[in-house]
Amino acid sequence: MPSSFKLNQSSAAFILVSLFALTSAASADDFTIDSAVTTENGGNTLDGSDSINVTSTGSITVTTTAGISTTGGTNKVTVSGTVSTTRPNMNAILNVGNNNKTTAFGNAKIIASKKAGIEDRGDNNVTTLSGNASIEITAAAGNGVGIDSNGNSNTITLSDNAKITTAGTNVGIGIQLMGATGNNIVRMSRNTEISTTGPSSDGIYVYDGNNNEIYIAGKVQVTGAGSNALFI
Repeated sequence: MPSSFKLNQSSAAFILVSLFALTSAASADDFTIDSAVTTENGGNTLDGSDSINVTSTGSITVTTTAGISTTGGTNKVTVSGTVSTTRPNMNAILNVGNNNKTTAFGNAKIIASKKAGIEDRGDNNVTTLSGNASIEITAAAGNGVGIDSNGNSNTITLSDNAKITTAGTNVGIGIQLMGATGNNIVRMSRNTEISTTGPSSDGIYVYDGNNNEIYIAGKVQVTGAGSNALFI
């Protein structure tokens, strides 16, 4: 006689939850760039809960796109190599969504022509530069931002010898906070530096939002006309 069993409601719920967890885990992708590539994300897609690691021997160098672009939120970007774009209206690194984590460390170099070295469009994102990591905005015409925080409750930390440089004859801001609500945090430890040269090129510019916290123990140097080390 064939055996039979009865699936009660709690068992069914447990199985459904387990299947959902397995499906979610399977959808996360981890990518490593350990050599020179010339396509956005190294040809990979980061669309939520994914990670990409550009190692010290790796580089992403592009001319028509962003170097790294993520969507969907909860992505992790780690750079100890180089991420560079020469496209004027593209970011070196762009995160669209919430709860992303971007870490540049060691001798990481993040280079953009005009737009932003790192831009977070969303909330609860964490961006950290440590070691000798640097962000450079290189175009002579400027209009770039080292780190552009376009959201709320984002945290930006510069530690060790991290540096942000914007060069040129037009506006080039070091760190920009644009969240309408605010509650963003910026921390610069000793020996870190923000340096800008263009006119109206503030070191740290708070465009919008309330209750932002800014802690500066490093150096913020601005030399252009109408520029402020800190503009609130």
